[in-house]
Amino acid sequence: EVMQMIEASARIGEIEEQKYPDGDGSEIAKELRKREYRLKRIQEAREILEREKLKRVSLNIVCCC
Repeated sequence: EVMQMIEASARIGEIEEQKYPDGDGSEIAKELRKREYRLKRIQEAREILEREKLKRVSLNIVCCC
């Protein structure tokens, strides 16, 4: 999902640059950072589950972005 967001962001960025050369694209970057953070937290939780042989773990995902 993150890779798809990166690819979409690049395509959208090119289009927006052509239409709006003064725009900064900050909203797309913000959403991407949020998704990357959530993906990282999920991967960390999965590693804990596997390492500790647990059945569940709390993600308590709070995004700082």
